[in-house]
Amino acid sequence: SLNIIYAGNFGRFQGLENVIRGFSLVKDQTDIRLILLGDGEEKEKLKKLSNTLKANVFFIDHVPQQESKKIIQKADLGLISLVPNIYKYAYPSKLMSYLEQGLPILGLIEKNSDLAKDIEKNNIGFVISLYDHINLRDLLINLKNNLNWKKKLKRQSLLTFKEKFSSNIMLKKWESII
Repeated sequence: SLNIIYAGNFGRFQGLENVIRGFSLVKDQTDIRLILLGDGEEKEKLKKLSNTLKANVFFIDHVPQQESKKIIQKADLGLISLVPNIYKYAYPSKLMSYLEQGLPILGLIEKNSDLAKDIEKNNIGFVISLYDHINLRDLLINLKNNLNWKKKLKRQSLLTFKEKFSSNIMLKKWESII
């Protein structure tokens, strides 16, 4: 099975509606699941869309941080999605949360964003355009059918977290700014 988690705010900049449309193309693969953990203004709309498209999407209400870490740990991939041009103003903090739990990234974002470049350069996941539903479908099916990527990417995700985001590293970065 392949479980992809999105943990965070369901707002209009995340493009989650498009993510659900993409996931609806694998609804016949019942062991490929998208878990949406959190809350936000788009939640009801997303639930309706998910039901209409009969996508394998599961909603979990906002939970305390410790609990959400446990849920994130159990997933295979952490989802980051952003509508076009938002990447110029946002670098999602959920990237750190996923990597800290050793979770590789599924980035449904623009290829020319810093985030996409970081994912590819550090070999911590996969990047596909938010609107490329066909390539998303193919990637999900391939990842589910061949799990060889998992161990290496999990290790690489933890390593990248330690190298780039651990508290020691972040403190040094802040000190250099201050």
